Amino acid sequence: GAVLSALHAAFLHGANTVVTLACDLPAVDAAAVRGLLEAAPALHSAPAVIIATENGRRAHPNGVWQTRLLPALESRFVDEANSVRDLIGDTPVIEVDGGGSFADADDPETLDGFR
Repeated sequence: GAVLSALHAAFLHGANTVVTLACDLPAVDAAAVRGLLEAAPALHSAPAVIIATENGRRAHPNGVWQTRLLPALESRFVDEANSVRDLIGDTPVIEVDGGGSFADADDPETLDGFR
């Protein structure tokens, strides 16, 4: 629901894209977000989602989403999506290496490792 809510808000304000970030990213900074946005010109040619990767794995929901994907994403959300991975489904994904910026801290011990 959070990604779709962000996309709806962006659409209502006339934006074509929205950046989503998880709340447990102690190393994320403006440069990391710029890295995602640098891949955005590829979105002009075809519908796709830009997703950050960490250690070769997609770091959902950290990415750039197009508002023109709303109809397809909404239908998946209603029919089958239980996760961001499900929501993306067969939508093309452009992966951007996060270089450690999108590593999450799910517990106090992991967070201590960022200090």
